[in-house]
Amino acid sequence: AEALELVTGSLFDRSEFVRIAALDALASIAPRGDPAALQAVLEGSRDGLHTIRRAAACAGVRLANAGDQSIVAMLLGMLADPEAWVRLTAIESLAGFAPAGDTAVCAAVCACLEDKDQAVRGVVPGALANLKASGADVGQLKRLTAERLEHAKAHCRQAAVHSLAQIADQNDAQVIAWLHRALADVS
Repeated sequence: AEALELVTGSLFDRSEFVRIAALDALASIAPRGDPAALQAVLEGSRDGLHTIRRAAACAGVRLANAGDQSIVAMLLGMLADPEAWVRLTAIESLAGFAPAGDTAVCAAVCACLEDKDQAVRGVVPGALANLKASGADVGQLKRLTAERLEHAKAHCRQAAVHSLAQIADQNDAQVIAWLHRALADVS
């Protein structure tokens, strides 16, 4: 308990590196699901520094009970963060933490195929594969991804193709047909 108090106090240190270390330590020593520790993580997710927000995302996933809705909501909110690295961390965290079959999470991750940052779009296929493996509705994932095959921007269409390759089963006739149409589109 004393160590936990000391670590919690370090969450307000003026050094970003101390605050990052404190979030990591909190996730290691606080009991899973501890309300005070989770509140500290949620506060860290609103920090002005993107490095602290990323550390809060990682700590929240480690500290919370699986599928904790406060952490899921925090991560969903981070998908709109101005900093690409925070969005990327949120996508990866959601894919491994969200409750199986959470349709809002699936839709939000698929929407990230349209992200302006290439690195963020690049983690979406793997995140979708993880969501599929954890029990997401594959039909929903495929539909939401295939919608991006019609996107005006080529980089979004490319990310959708990569994602379909990760979530479709071999010989999936529907996805093959969508990809044939995408190949025929030379715009």
